[in-house]
Amino acid sequence: AEVRGLFCSKRSRETTLEYCKSCNIVVADTTRLIVNTARSLFERYEFYSAFKFLEKARKEMRDGDLEGVITSSIAIFESVMKSCHEKKDVSLPDAKQVTGLWKSTRKILELDEAGRPDEITDLLNVLSGVVSGLGRLRNELGDAHGKGEYLPVVTEMTAELSLNTAATLATAVIRIYAELKEEKK
Repeated sequence: AEVRGLFCSKRSRETTLEYCKSCNIVVADTTRLIVNTARSLFERYEFYSAFKFLEKARKEMRDGDLEGVITSSIAIFESVMKSCHEKKDVSLPDAKQVTGLWKSTRKILELDEAGRPDEITDLLNVLSGVVSGLGRLRNELGDAHGKGEYLPVVTEMTAELSLNTAATLATAVIRIYAELKEEKK
């Protein structure tokens, strides 16, 4: 095989292999690890809709669709929470915002039960702010609600942070769900 040239679809220009190796758009090794861990948990515990959105986010990141990465990232986390509700046969909350879903998920996964160390409770309260921030990020920078004439600037760092945060939160929720499932047996 003979390669005559490389075209970067993210930067829309001809490039070289040497430049590609040093490109700052390439996702970090930590992102690959977070995504692969989430993928394996989604498969293991049958959270297939979250798996679908994770794959979509990976492709969007690869193709430079940074607004799409943000939207798919939040969809990953929402899918995990909705699946927890379905698997535990609990109705979804009336409030459709991600923060209402998080509050309901905390309840059905017994995250606010007495007996938890104060540090865990503090962390869960901080995570509520993170969840709210992810929702705002999707509304302001994602492509879920359409855009006006002036498109927001989304950086690779913002898209990657959104993906990492949502996948990490989803992983934690699935691990807690799995622990509860085992305790019930």
